[in-house]
Amino acid sequence: MFWSLLAFLAIAAGHAELWITLVNRMYALAIPIRTLHRLRATHDVAILAFPVLMFWLVGLHAPLSFFRGDWQPLSYLTITVFLVCSAGFVGLIAGVLTWWLRTRTCMNHGARVSLVALPRSSGEAPSPGAIAPGEASARTNVVSDGTRKLVRLPFNQQFQLETTEKQLVPPNWPAELDGLSILHLSDWHLCTTFSRQFYETAATAASMVRADLIAYTGDLSDDMACLDWIPSTLGSLTAPLGNWFILGNHDALIDHRHIRRRMIDAGWNDLGGKRMILDAGPAAVVIGGDETPWLNQVPKWTDDDRRLPRLLLAHSPDRFSHHCGEGVDLILAGHTHGGQIVLPVVGPVYAPSLFGCRYPAGVFSHWTTVMHVSRGLAGAHPIRFGARPEITRLVIRSPKCIAPRKSLRRTRSRVNEA
Repeated sequence: MFWSLLAFLAIAAGHAELWITLVNRMYALAIPIRTLHRLRATHDVAILAFPVLMFWLVGLHAPLSFFRGDWQPLSYLTITVFLVCSAGFVGLIAGVLTWWLRTRTCMNHGARVSLVALPRSSGEAPSPGAIAPGEASARTNVVSDGTRKLVRLPFNQQFQLETTEKQLVPPNWPAELDGLSILHLSDWHLCTTFSRQFYETAATAASMVRADLIAYTGDLSDDMACLDWIPSTLGSLTAPLGNWFILGNHDALIDHRHIRRRMIDAGWNDLGGKRMILDAGPAAVVIGGDETPWLNQVPKWTDDDRRLPRLLLAHSPDRFSHHCGEGVDLILAGHTHGGQIVLPVVGPVYAPSLFGCRYPAGVFSHWTTVMHVSRGLAGAHPIRFGARPEITRLVIRSPKCIAPRKSLRRTRSRVNEA
C-alpha cells in the first residue's frame, strides 16, 4: 500500500503539472481573455477533482489497486491516463532540477539597495463620474472582494518593494558606453486593488534611483480610471536620456491607444514596434520596443543599427530567443512577475510564458545577448511569496573595461612583492 500511495501522489502531481504547463503556455499567447478565464477555471476544477475521482474509482472500488497493490486489473484507458500523468511528473522533476541548478542563481543576481514598505490599504472604487464616456466598457473587472482579501494574507510580500542594483556585461558592449545606468520598471498594473498612495510611494522610491535612462516594459494599467494617477507616479520620473516605454498584454485588453497617449502626454517616449537611435553622449545606441504577440510588430533593424549597440524593451521574455538570433546586446523584459509565488523547494510554479518558469525574473545570457527580467510591481492578484516587487538599477559594463581576474591577481602579487 505504501508504494501505491506514492504512485497516487506522483500521478496527481503529474496531472497538476500538465495543467499548469498548459495554462502557462496559453497565457503567453494572444488569446481572448474570456477563453483564458475559462481555461483557468477548468484548470482549477480539474486539479482538485482528478485526485478525488482517481481515488474513488481506483482506490475505493474495484480493482482497489491502492489497497491491494495490484495494478494489473486496471483498464487500458486508466493505464494510459496514468502514463500520461507520469510523464507530467517527470516534467515536474525536471523543472525542479532546472530551478536549483540554473534559474535560482539567475533570479538571485544583484544586490539589494533598499526595502520600502508600501501602503496596504486598497484603493477606492472610482465613482461613475470619474470615468470618461466610452471608457466604462473598456474597464476590466479585476477587482473583487475575493481579490482584496488576498491583501490581508499573512507573510504576503506584495507590499515590500525591493530596490536592487545589478551589473550586466553584454559581450559586445562598447567601452564608450561603459557604466551606462538604466532604471528598469515593469508591470505596475494600475488598478483600485491598490491605493493611489501605493503607486506614489513606489514612484518616490524610483525617483531616488539615479540613472541615465528609464525603461518601462509593459502592463501599465488594468483600469482606465486609474490613468489619472500617471502624472503623480510614472509622470514624476525623469532621466537625462529620457523615459522610454512599451505596453503589454493587459494594456491590449483595454484601450491601449488611450493608454499610450496618456504616457506620451506624461513625457514618456513610445517604443512600441519602433527603433530609434539615441545619442548617449560618448556613443550612440539603438533602442527598440517589441510588444508582440499582443500589439504592433517586431522592430526592424537596419544594417546601420547592427553596427551599433542595441537595447530592446520587450514585454515578454519569450522574445529572448528571437532577438538573440538578431544579435541584440541587451533585452529588458517583464510579464512573468517572478512567478509571484515561489515555493521553497519547487520554485516558481506559474509564469505566463511559452517556456514555463525558465525566465521568471533575473539575468539570463545566451550567445552575445543579456536579458534582464523584472519582477514588476503589482498585478491583478495582490499576492507574492518569494518574489517581492522590485525596481532595478542596471549598470551596463563593457568587458573591455573590466580587468580579467588573472591579471588582477598578477597585479596584486607584484604589489606584494614590491
